[in-house]
Amino acid sequence: MRGYAWDPLQIASRQLIEDPRTAAAEVGHCVRDVVRAWGAGAGRVLLSLSGGLDSSIVLASLAPGRETELIGYHYYPLRADLDERQFARLAAARAGIRLIERPRSPGFDLRPLLSIPATAEPTNYPYYLEHSRREAALAAECAAASVFIGYGGDQLFYQERAQWAPGDFLHRRGPRPGLLRVLLDSARMDQLSLWRVLGITARETLGVRRWSPVCEAGRARGLLAAGVVATAVRQGYCLHPLLHRARDVPSGKLWHAHQILSPFDFYDPLCVPGDPERLAPLLSQPLMELCLRIPVDVLTTGGWDRALVRQAFYDALPPQIRNRRNKGGIEMHMRLTVERNRALLREL
Repeated sequence: MRGYAWDPLQIASRQLIEDPRTAAAEVGHCVRDVVRAWGAGAGRVLLSLSGGLDSSIVLASLAPGRETELIGYHYYPLRADLDERQFARLAAARAGIRLIERPRSPGFDLRPLLSIPATAEPTNYPYYLEHSRREAALAAECAAASVFIGYGGDQLFYQERAQWAPGDFLHRRGPRPGLLRVLLDSARMDQLSLWRVLGITARETLGVRRWSPVCEAGRARGLLAAGVVATAVRQGYCLHPLLHRARDVPSGKLWHAHQILSPFDFYDPLCVPGDPERLAPLLSQPLMELCLRIPVDVLTTGGWDRALVRQAFYDALPPQIRNRRNKGGIEMHMRLTVERNRALLREL
């Protein structure tokens, strides 16, 4: 019989932290502890500063006391409307660290894909195709042994799908004062009408439609035939074994656990011996377990995504970063990449 040493749904059902102030304080302490633990003894570290909230929080956690020697770096696109340098500069200036700025290629080469060993579960190859060798070269230039990234914050601190928060609230507390506030917070964060959120909540509460990872099958796979997606769903290929039985966990926490079960890859498929170690310090077990114990309606307090970590680092971040809800996209950058590699893609 298969057993698991770590069960996120079990963790999410015990010792819940329902007070927002208490939860924010614990999140702040835990983030600082895990990030500093990864930085201790790491020597010189390159830190990817995207200009967003999560990488800025990693920097703010490492900066006080400066036990780790930090150098920030930022790749900016050549299109001015997607330029995030001002935010990366604000974070670096606040922490008093050096920031290296380099232009992104207007379209990276996809041919290295052909040298990557086949795998049953392909990963986010565009990230590695664009950054792997450039980061390794930059680390060598700076004599850095590690590269830190802010990946994981969106998943841990709850960046989307606040529509499930009222169902989480009702699951724990029933229809009592406070529900209207949660409904309004959810509508604000997801930019949905109150009636839409009410409908989603009613369907979930009545058992008409509960979220499952199966609901996501095929949503971002337009090149797959419908029959292939249907077969994968029927045979359970797209469902982690721990999520086959939702037990008594509401939709919002199922979504939360589902996100955490897809961490950043530990191994770089394009790495070579001597490359720096790439780490996502936010994806640490103590922080994962803490965030799982915080209900979704608490994580989205006030109608803000990642609300608790914003509160926890309120005084440590520039207000321009602390209050950001969105970052620039990479749609045009990826379109240029497709154009550059059109001949190769046609061959494939």
